[in-house]
Amino acid sequence: MNQPANLCVRRRVIVLIVAAWISAAVWTPGIASAAPGDVLKSWVVSVPATPFGVGYTGRLWISNVVDPDIDYEFTIDGAPTGQRAAAWVGSWIADMTYLPGPKLLCQVNVGGDKGIYCWNSETGAMAGSIVGAFPWTLKSQRGLAYRAADDTFYIGGWTQGIIYRIKGLSYPDRGAVVGQCVPGDPNISGLAYNAVFNVLWVATNSQNDTVYALDPDTCAIVPTLGLNGTGTLPHPDPGFNGAGLEMDENGNLWMLSQGSARAFLIASGLSASPPSVASISEVVDAMPDAAFRNLGLRRAFEARLTDILRSIDAGNSVPAVQMLRNLRMRTDGCGAAADRDDWIVDCGCQSAVRPKINDLIRKLGG
Repeated sequence: MNQPANLCVRRRVIVLIVAAWISAAVWTPGIASAAPGDVLKSWVVSVPATPFGVGYTGRLWISNVVDPDIDYEFTIDGAPTGQRAAAWVGSWIADMTYLPGPKLLCQVNVGGDKGIYCWNSETGAMAGSIVGAFPWTLKSQRGLAYRAADDTFYIGGWTQGIIYRIKGLSYPDRGAVVGQCVPGDPNISGLAYNAVFNVLWVATNSQNDTVYALDPDTCAIVPTLGLNGTGTLPHPDPGFNGAGLEMDENGNLWMLSQGSARAFLIASGLSASPPSVASISEVVDAMPDAAFRNLGLRRAFEARLTDILRSIDAGNSVPAVQMLRNLRMRTDGCGAAADRDDWIVDCGCQSAVRPKINDLIRKLGG
C-alpha cells in the first residue's frame, strides 16, 4: 500500500528529535559533525611524565619512556585506574596493540631482545612473546598494530623506516616476516590498523608529527582519506612529539604528545564498523511510488543500492563512493521543486534520504 508523501517529512522530524535528545544526553566520539583531524577529547596525562605507547581496551593504556618501566591505565576521560610493571623491558617500552580474541595487550620492547611481549591487562600476567633473530629485530622498533583476521602484526619504527607484517602468537614460526614496505615518511612512531577499510594509520615523530593513512601492503598514501582528502591527519601538538597510536571502537585515533604529556582522541573519518546501505534502503522502502519521477526510476534507484552493497561487501569502497555521489545528484534538486534530472521528486523524501547518503559517503572515506 502506498503511503502519504508527507510521511517522509514526519519520519525525518522524529529522527531529528530523537537524535538531538541522544546527542544532548550521551557523548559519542564518532559524532557526525566531526571532520577528520578534529580533536574529540584531550587531557593531561597525570603519569607518566614522558608518555609514548598507546593501547586501548575500552580504557586507555599509556607507557612510560623513562624509569620506572610501567604501563598506566586510564579511563577515556583521563582518570587513573591502574598500572602494570613491565619486568621484561630492555631500555624502555613503546607502542601497544590489543588482541581481542585472547584479550591481550602486546607491546614493543625497545632495547634488549627488541621483541614483542603480550600480557593480560587485567592481571598483568605474561601470556606470550615474539623474540628471535628477524629482520625487524636488527633494530629496535616503535609502532605496533594487530590484524586479527590472520593473526599478524604490523611493526615498524624510525630506526629502520620499514613497516613489517609478521606472524603472530598462533604460528609455529611466530615473528616470521610475511611482507614489508617502506613509507615515504620513515619517522614511524606508532601504528593502528582499521580492518574494515584495510587502512594502516601511521604516526610519525618529526617537525610535523604527521599521521598517515597507508595501504598496508604498499605503504602508499590513501589519498581519499584524512583531512581534505590528503591521506593525512595533523598532530594536534606537533614538534617531535609524535608517539604511539591506537584506534578505538568507533575508528577514531588515540595519540600522545611527549612534550606536553597530553592524550588526544582524534576523528579519523573512518568507522570501525562495516558501512551499511540499510539506513538508506529503509527510507527508500517507506517512500510512496509518487515520490519518484516514475516507477522505472524507483527500480533503478533500488538496483543502484544493491550494486553499492555488493561493492562494499567486496571491499571496493572507491566505486561505492562514486555510485553514492551519482545517487546524491538524483536527490539534490529541491528548491521550489525538484530538478529535471532528479529521480526522487518529492522534496520531503529528498530531505529524508540525502543525509543518509552523505553519512555513508563519509563512512566510506569519501
